Amino acid sequence: MTEEEEYELDRLAFELEREWKRVLPRYNDKELLAIFPEAREIIPQKLQEREQEYKLLRNEIRTFLKHIREENSESLWFAEEIAKVFYFPDLFACEGHIYRLRRMKFVAEGSNKKSCKENFYENIELARSYPIFQVAREKLELKKSGNNYSALCPFHNEKTPSFYIYVEDNQYHCFGCGAHGDVISLAQHLYGLSFKQTIALLTN
Repeated sequence: MTEEEEYELDRLAFELEREWKRVLPRYNDKELLAIFPEAREIIPQKLQEREQEYKLLRNEIRTFLKHIREENSESLWFAEEIAKVFYFPDLFACEGHIYRLRRMKFVAEGSNKKSCKENFYENIELARSYPIFQVAREKLELKKSGNNYSALCPFHNEKTPSFYIYVEDNQYHCFGCGAHGDVISLAQHLYGLSFKQTIALLTN
């Protein structure tokens, strides 16, 4: 097989795979739990495992950066770049799994049996737990700053970043204009949505 034929075969396989994924049925959490009811017992255990994995990964990154800082602080910027390439993808993937499992656990615990008002209040709490980094990185150019991230503030015009994302607190604060809030208010502003639409976005 020539290189041209191999390239064409790879391209065709890629196109077929993309089309296959496009036509796959999409199920929400409630539908998935109806199809696989045994998952209700597994979810809490998997959630605990993922949360433990997240803590270990975060501690590994901290230990790595601390070691570089102590050995040669001038190389810290390079160490942070290495962390972004080799550590952060796994950390962010784990973070996404945790959010998905928390959401499925919420559905599995029978929130659908409660009133619409009770459901909405619980959805607000669920939305508030959505990783703020995941929302911010879609719209902002983030730069690592210790355990947090900085960016140009989306609430006012500035040339020097004064807007900070606090990952552990799941909040943001701008030292330039004083804007402060949680993942809900940030998503609402970045996407131009109403409060109700934002809750739906972060919980679906």
